[in-house]
Amino acid sequence: MSTGEQQRVAVARALANAPAVLLADEPTANVDPETREVVLARLLAAARTEEKVLMVATHDHSLLTRFDRVVRLDKPDLAPTTPC
Repeated sequence: MSTGEQQRVAVARALANAPAVLLADEPTANVDPETREVVLARLLAAARTEEKVLMVATHDHSLLTRFDRVVRLDKPDLAPTTPC
């Protein structure tokens, strides 16, 4: 299984278990752009419609505007912020 396939399976398993809190470490790092949108949409939908907490660690700054709150750990003087 490729790394991207492993990531998709991990996301599906996490969502299937219906946790109150979703922790995602680079959930879109090893997937193609189309799959990236599907994965992100599913995580965000679960957080918003099922009232779950979603915490995502990412280096992909293009994702930041999709979240309600962003905390930057690389520049503590800027944390917490609204989306960049």
